[in-house]
Amino acid sequence: QDWNFFMTYQLQQLSEMIDMSINHASIMTWAWFNEGPSDDKRACPAYEACAERVKIRDPTRFWTWADNKEQKSQCLDFASLVAFNHYPGWYDQPGDVSIAAKHWRENAAAMRAKYPGKPFVISETGAGGIYEWSNNETAAKWTQRYQTEIIAADVDVALQDENISGVTLWHFFDFKINDADTALCGHCDYLKGVEPPTCGFIDVSCRRPGGENHKGVVDFWRRKKQAYHVVAAKYKAASSALPAAGAAAIVV
Repeated sequence: QDWNFFMTYQLQQLSEMIDMSINHASIMTWAWFNEGPSDDKRACPAYEACAERVKIRDPTRFWTWADNKEQKSQCLDFASLVAFNHYPGWYDQPGDVSIAAKHWRENAAAMRAKYPGKPFVISETGAGGIYEWSNNETAAKWTQRYQTEIIAADVDVALQDENISGVTLWHFFDFKINDADTALCGHCDYLKGVEPPTCGFIDVSCRRPGGENHKGVVDFWRRKKQAYHVVAAKYKAASSALPAAGAAAIVV
């Protein structure tokens, strides 16, 4: 509701983003307000103002935002592309791999019914997996096996459901995220003399082990996790099945 300060600079930054990137052919959509207050109708005029600014500057691309309020969102009238963030089986009902397909199918179907002219994409989803935890016999949380099962389920439903136009996984690589969890759980204990650096022990009892985000399909040193190979194979198979011409792109 702060139009004199926040929205003045929000619209300025939106214009500057377009100025900087409008000639990049790989950009398919402009976006703003990542996981913002879209479930509050009082915020919708701000979403509308951003949409109008984008439509004036570049009507050739989609405009949207990564919405974690999903079906509770009140502002989707102002998006040309519906994009939802969610982590079924990770934050939502952890341990239940089957929830991914159910969650995405239900949301995609609901958006197709409500906004039949707007594509629906999964703008953020995934699960964490610690690179060194690769040989566990069970698919416990933080193992590569569990990460792979969740991500595979997300990708499968995105590729198979005709109401879903694309999926973006979070994330490509692991990265440092916050000092509070580092203080709570401590750093990874690295094995001496091993390169690249390799954890001998890491405490997974806090929300972010080591104060790090382990949702990458490669680790800090770009070593490929099991999920990397599984996802690559699924995308390759889907791409090979597409007709030679006139086929839709797979958003990865």
